[in-house]
Amino acid sequence: MYAAGEPAGFGTLPQVGRLFKDFKAAEVAYYQATGIFPIMHVIAVRRSLYSEHPWIARSLTKAFGAALDVAYADLAQRNALKVMLPWLAAHLDETISVLGPRYWDYGLEANRQVLETFARYSHEQGLASRPRQAQEIVLAAADDSFVL
Repeated sequence: MYAAGEPAGFGTLPQVGRLFKDFKAAEVAYYQATGIFPIMHVIAVRRSLYSEHPWIARSLTKAFGAALDVAYADLAQRNALKVMLPWLAAHLDETISVLGPRYWDYGLEANRQVLETFARYSHEQGLASRPRQAQEIVLAAADDSFVL
């Protein structure tokens, strides 16, 4: 199972556990080998809504970008921790040293490699009739600035 949260029984049932014992090292090694760290969320806009209100694409991109900036700023707050993790500063520094300062960024270019790799895997596994280019996966916007 690939999921953001732990399934029922994780940590209590011996048959439910992680695929990789040192999952962090495996994820870092995969990122260093491929440049891919999985996308966390996807923003979608129904084409009919976009056609009727084309400004919505840029407005959503700006709003989610501003929210992302707030989240990054909260993590970097160090004089009074926003979350109760004693080694948060060290963990954040390590994350940035491996993944860069905007490790979950928005936009087509920031996610092109992940989208096209996902599309290729989907085709190779028989889930898609052909691999798609990133532009085919995004809703056409004037500046291709958000992901579908």
